[in-house]
Amino acid sequence: MPVPSRPPHTGGRPTPEGSAQLDRHVLDVATMLFVRQGYAATSLEQIARVAECSKASLYRRYSSKAALFKAVVAARGRHLLEEARAVEACSRDPLLATREIALFFLDFMLRPETTEA
Repeated sequence: MPVPSRPPHTGGRPTPEGSAQLDRHVLDVATMLFVRQGYAATSLEQIARVAECSKASLYRRYSSKAALFKAVVAARGRHLLEEARAVEACSRDPLLATREIALFFLDFMLRPETTEA
């Protein structure tokens, strides 16, 4: 899984859009590191370094590593549900929809970003 590139930043206080981009970037980097190294081996300092943001920026968004990890899990859960809804919406046959969703969940759980250790 490649390191996500940081959104451009010109210095100073970020715009709301720039702040949202940095939030997404931090979550992407944290997800990658937690998956690649595990929770215990990943530090907030390392996440800040790889995300190319200050530790202060990270701590303004998340009070602790546990809070960041919860945000990562919540984001992955939202992503899973969004994709599952799209699969469900594609079929009118309930049995076929159930089968497609089961296959989707299996595929989701076997993706490299989910299983990498």
